[in-house]
Amino acid sequence: MILIPAVDIKKGRCVRLRQGAMDQETVYGDDPVSMALRWVEEGAKRLHIVDLDGALTGSASNVEIIERILSQVKIPAQVGGGIRERATLDRYAEAGASGMILGTAVLLNRPFVEEACKAYPGKMIAGVDVRDGKVAVRGWTDLVEEPLGSLLRNVGDLGFSSVVVTDIGRDGMLQGPNLELLRELRAISPLPLIASGGVTTLEDIRQLSRISGLFGAIIGKALYAGMLSFSQALALTSD
Repeated sequence: MILIPAVDIKKGRCVRLRQGAMDQETVYGDDPVSMALRWVEEGAKRLHIVDLDGALTGSASNVEIIERILSQVKIPAQVGGGIRERATLDRYAEAGASGMILGTAVLLNRPFVEEACKAYPGKMIAGVDVRDGKVAVRGWTDLVEEPLGSLLRNVGDLGFSSVVVTDIGRDGMLQGPNLELLRELRAISPLPLIASGGVTTLEDIRQLSRISGLFGAIIGKALYAGMLSFSQALALTSD
């Protein structure tokens, strides 16, 4: 299992939200590029970059900043947030993104999803965001009725390479990941899973590493708030 620091961008700044609420933000820096480079220097092997404004509006709002990050980091970086049209997808791919995350489009724009997976095989990642057992879209503001299990099975047929699963209720709350949900979804998912939401302690990482087939874990607020040492976490996963 690999550990993936998150770089969430809102209005050009590096922030963390509580449960995805746009009005519940904590600003951790005015330079997301420097923040990304910090995690690289500390040993990160992959980054998770999100355009929070884009996730809400459906258009890439911080694309130029993300392009600067991609041009400077020399490790794989997956990008999400507001990728709902081909032009945005192409722009991130050309900038060097190793993975592009589609969330809302998976449920609401199947033709685009099929086009994206065909155009960039091996690079497309499905973003499945869960609130109270239901899938959320449009920057986590709306819930849909499609069962979580059937959605996970379907994304395997569409050509995605992996799935980022975010428990919205745990995101930014420093209360630990939803291990039960992750075990349940891992049992039914045909694709590797990346866990997101709530990772706070070294014990959380130990528990996640015991879930067979879990590809990675995204860490956000615990790192920024100084509650988790990235070097210690890396040492734990390299054992």
